Amino acid sequence: MVVRLATFVVTALVVAGCGQSADAGPMRKGPYLQDLAPDAVTVMWQLSDPQPSTLTIEGVGSAAPRQLVVPAMTVAAIRVDGLAPHTHYRYRVEAAGESWPGELTTAPPVGDDAPFTFVVVGDSRDGASIHHKLMARAALDGPDVMLGNGDIVDDGAREADWQEFFASAADMLRDVVYYPTLGNHERRGRTVAPAGYRDYFAVPGASPGATPDYYTCSYGATRFVMLDTTATGAELDAETAWLDGELAAARRDPAVHHIVVAMHHAMFSIGTHGGTASLRARWTPLFERAGVTMVISGHDHAYERAEHGGVHYFVSGGGGAPLYDRVDSPAAADAAAVVTFESAWHYLRVKIAGDRIEVTAVRPDGTVIETTSWSDALEARQRAAAVDRAAEQVRDAEAPAPAVTEPVGGEDDDGGDRMWMWLLVAAAVPVLGAVALVYARR
Repeated sequence: MVVRLATFVVTALVVAGCGQSADAGPMRKGPYLQDLAPDAVTVMWQLSDPQPSTLTIEGVGSAAPRQLVVPAMTVAAIRVDGLAPHTHYRYRVEAAGESWPGELTTAPPVGDDAPFTFVVVGDSRDGASIHHKLMARAALDGPDVMLGNGDIVDDGAREADWQEFFASAADMLRDVVYYPTLGNHERRGRTVAPAGYRDYFAVPGASPGATPDYYTCSYGATRFVMLDTTATGAELDAETAWLDGELAAARRDPAVHHIVVAMHHAMFSIGTHGGTASLRARWTPLFERAGVTMVISGHDHAYERAEHGGVHYFVSGGGGAPLYDRVDSPAAADAAAVVTFESAWHYLRVKIAGDRIEVTAVRPDGTVIETTSWSDALEARQRAAAVDRAAEQVRDAEAPAPAVTEPVGGEDDDGGDRMWMWLLVAAAVPVLGAVALVYARR
């Protein structure tokens, strides 16, 4: 096993602005898990002030735990390599004489179709008490991965909001990897995402052209595509081109059986904000062509299920923010797509087992809004193949017919002989006509 220091951030502004009391202890946030892989994971934490710490990881039953001494810093992101796939480990962070334990399970090998569960919580914002109840309930499902679909906090530039989020989700984040997406409340109208989002998450960045605000990651045979719906102009053009390439690559990859897309703004919604028509025009054709398994968004604070073009869409914005009602006169495209709507705090539990996808919307008290399921992988690949074949047929039909020319020259070429024959005939026609005219006048 190799343990290396991957990223660190030391900033007096974060410490000064957090409102930390003198007796709150050295650990501000975490420890929590990021960027899980079959053989690696990133462990992050924030201390109240820069000081040295240690990270210890040991496999269950291992006699020799491995330890790294981390130099003095405030926010640490430590990448641990050399782990075994789909294996359970214990870890602990120690600083200032205190210890914070956690557990983790590495991802299965890429392409492994082992059943797994992930949960989705969106739009927690300033609803810490509801968010905490949802996290406690979701933990009972034993998820392998957690997705966030934006508006994690109320104001991404306010450190107290980030502290509240990490406190309310501490138990879940300690043992389950969290993949976030960027919402409008993380930006709050700013052209650049505030430092809070980028400093506190170490998302995968290996995909060519990806930025910290959109990225992909894999768990077994499922590819997650995490998008930034707050981008505009040239940034959105670049993201769309990147998305098209990533979806095409996933569709061709035999190790990818399912493609799950997560984002903040909804493609279809009959809630207060409604569907985002500009993104819908850009991205839904890409989702359909790739045979995407499901698209999960937030922004409207409710639960919604929609279907369009063979793709399943879910709005899950019930993570703690004030709830929204459905509008009386939604746009026609949204009304046609949305099948279920309920204004309720909730999280999504998604189980993937082979070709079967099961999605359950769960309220904080454990009661269920609804469960829906379908068979995915084979249908998706057949649908994608049909779309590709149709596109090829259109291209073939629109392509100009190739020009046909007679070959010239060469020993085996009789084209030259035919050409001379036609020239002789053409020359003889007027001569023969003149002779005929003379005989006619006699």
